[in-house]
Amino acid sequence: MPAETGLPAAELLGLCAQSAEPDGALAGSVRALAARKDRYGGPAARETLAPLVRVCAGSKFLAQTLAARPRLVDLLGCARFPDEPVPLRTALCTDAVSLARRLRRHKHAEVLRIALRDLSGASIPEVTRDLSRLAAQAFEVSTQFHYRRLCAMHGPPAGRSASSPSGFCVIGMGKLGGEELNFSSDADVLYVYDKDGRTQGPHPIDHFAFYARLAESVTASVGSPGAAPEGGFVFRVDLDLRPEGRNGPIVNAIRGLELYYEAQGAPWERFALLKARPIAGDLATGEEALLRLMPFVFRKYFDLKAIDEMRQLKARAEKEAARAAGVDLKLGRGGIREIEFFVQALQLLHGGRDPNLRVRGTLKALDRLLYAGLISSRDRDELGEAYVVLRRLEHRIQMVAERQTHAVPEDPRERERLARRAGYPDAAAMEGDLAAHRSNVEARFKDLLRVASGDAPGADPRAAAAADPEATTRQRSAALAELGFDQPDASAEELARLARKRGTPFQDPQPLGPALVMELAAAPDPDQALRHLADLFGSLANPRVTGELLAQSPRTTRLLVSLFGSSDYLSRQLLRHPELIDQLVLRGSAALVRERADLRADLGNRLRAVPASDVEATLTELRRFRNEEVLRIALHDVAGALAVEQVSRQLSDLADACVEACFSLAWAEIEKRYGKRDATMVVIALGKLGGRELGYHSDLDLLFLYSSAGEHGANHEYFARIAQKLISHLALPLREGFLYRIDTRLRPSGNHGPLVISFDALDSYHAREARLWERQALLRARP
Repeated sequence: MPAETGLPAAELLGLCAQSAEPDGALAGSVRALAARKDRYGGPAARETLAPLVRVCAGSKFLAQTLAARPRLVDLLGCARFPDEPVPLRTALCTDAVSLARRLRRHKHAEVLRIALRDLSGASIPEVTRDLSRLAAQAFEVSTQFHYRRLCAMHGPPAGRSASSPSGFCVIGMGKLGGEELNFSSDADVLYVYDKDGRTQGPHPIDHFAFYARLAESVTASVGSPGAAPEGGFVFRVDLDLRPEGRNGPIVNAIRGLELYYEAQGAPWERFALLKARPIAGDLATGEEALLRLMPFVFRKYFDLKAIDEMRQLKARAEKEAARAAGVDLKLGRGGIREIEFFVQALQLLHGGRDPNLRVRGTLKALDRLLYAGLISSRDRDELGEAYVVLRRLEHRIQMVAERQTHAVPEDPRERERLARRAGYPDAAAMEGDLAAHRSNVEARFKDLLRVASGDAPGADPRAAAAADPEATTRQRSAALAELGFDQPDASAEELARLARKRGTPFQDPQPLGPALVMELAAAPDPDQALRHLADLFGSLANPRVTGELLAQSPRTTRLLVSLFGSSDYLSRQLLRHPELIDQLVLRGSAALVRERADLRADLGNRLRAVPASDVEATLTELRRFRNEEVLRIALHDVAGALAVEQVSRQLSDLADACVEACFSLAWAEIEKRYGKRDATMVVIALGKLGGRELGYHSDLDLLFLYSSAGEHGANHEYFARIAQKLISHLALPLREGFLYRIDTRLRPSGNHGPLVISFDALDSYHAREARLWERQALLRARP
């Protein structure tokens, strides 16, 4: 072995022995290292061994690629290789053949990189995004190349440039549009151009002919095995989702698309367009096309016809699942197709009225559906976990030989190998985990039509027993334990407390009681959710009104329970201000992210409705606005629809709007009492607010500056009064709570320094006296 590879055998054998498939890892590694030594006259670097063994253990196809292209072995030893895409250079491509060859060689290097990331533990969204971007890159490069070639022959389309694809777009559909491609996915695309006309050149042709030739050339470069002498494809290109399928034109004008879907669009085509995304060419043309098709995809009104269409499509999917042989991860019962159908059906049915649901990825959509109150936290978690497990197994199966298959192998030895590649100790553990996830998916899929209609879950005998006002504590505890409560005895006491409270859904037998217990059982923390629910009903003078609201709106119930079961802090905030429950009804379709200008405008409109002379009423309205907005942000946060940095930025933008409003109020009060001043004043945000990294509990670090025109003592006192009034408005506790706690210790000399300081004084202080940490504090300063 050392003679073949030029490297010590012990280290290689040790790595192979620890791999998922020792024999395959050893055979593939030796062939690749020997080929590299023969080609370049020396051994590979030792840094390549660990990633090489990992790849060869996971993929025979990639092991063969490494032996055929030994230069790729050296890439494995580069520290940055797994995380940085390989550059695609096409400057030397002079014809379609050289372009196709370059694209295929690039694909091998990139798939190697992405597979190594996958095998090293990268998340499924990261892997599928990288594969989708590789496909988009191939379409973009091909479109650029062939557009320029055709322009040289026929001139550019009327009114368009010859330098870059103009008026033509490649729209990714399905998994490509949703950035969810796997290692053997087809690339489903739709070609579109803006309008008809003629090219401007020595041999003009009409736009349709020009763009049709462009589409044909792009398709061949990316997907035709005969495009390069070595054969193979970058991605299989599937055009069947275009209007009229295989019988339709390869490219369509925007207006033609619009007319087709208006007149002939079938329900399944709404699913096909749900994840559509411009990926190459003139992206603005693609966005215009999708904007025109939005009314077809997302209907404004929810009607019985839509439910009936979903019922028919669901029945078709069930028949396909029944026909699937063996364990099919995609098409079989409880498979990927059922998860995607569940999610997309809810998006299509409710996305017309709730723009937040119009997202492309399956996992992102699950988060949005939770926030919209259409599914429970348990639904989101179980479907999301199943999706990740199924997709990872799918990757491990396809990675072996680059075959387009989704079936778990029937051969026992192959199943053992698959289990080890997927991180399981043996096939039995994999099969048990897979069966549990598929069972969860199948149960959710069967319940789809009930969920789609927004109805509450059907009665469960255990929930009915727990909610029964005549039940004993022991009976309630036993039922709650079966439903998955971790502290059934304590939770049974909470239900007993609710049963004793007049007007609650648990005092008398009624449908809402068992439905609430079912929603509580599906919360992230059922015991915490029940405890907060009991506190809520216990604090209300008339709990019957709230009970009626929850009975009429399962979505609101689900949102409330999800919040109670996810965040103790936010639950306590809601309990202190139960009037915010009304906002839950309105917040299901609230904007996911609100810009600062929008927040300021909304707050300004609300404050203008309050008499200017009534300061307390203005401060009360400010607090109500902040509480409602924090609830909006928190609900999106709990649902997982916002990244951590988005939550911090939204909270910071909200704080900016509140500080600005209080500053204007304080300025007006002081000006009215003490008159105007020529000097100006500014409030500087420091710390987390300055960096727009605010949390739910964060204080506001503020610094007050005024212009040097106000240096004399009277002006200093004037601006100090404004600052004091501002701090009072922000921190004053009213019934609705306080707005923010204020920290001014980052000013010059800290608590010993003046509350307000002039620009010149601040400059002098930092030039002569400031310590290093005080200068560092200004790094995140902003007005």
